[in-house]
Amino acid sequence: MLLLIPIGVSVTFAFVRGVGGLGVCLALVGSGTAFCLFAVLVSGIETTNWGTYFRRREPIRFWIGAAVLIVGYLGLCAAGFVGTPKKPASPPAPHED
Repeated sequence: MLLLIPIGVSVTFAFVRGVGGLGVCLALVGSGTAFCLFAVLVSGIETTNWGTYFRRREPIRFWIGAAVLIVGYLGLCAAGFVGTPKKPASPPAPHED
């Protein structure tokens, strides 16, 4: 549950900046990534296309796989603070006669 707090802050900041689409994507992808990271860290099992690694038997390969999730999670936490916010609509230019 604590892993969702930085994602929530990032989503909130994206909505405040007026980038709602990014906020929705961050909420969905960020919560999924946080769940996967939580499962990997608690279970001590990391599974990829290259194999299944256990924290006690193969710690280096386990932490390399977990590092990919950690970097992705940190990137999603920072994503709400970057990007181009929507500009407010400017009034139409007056016509010159």
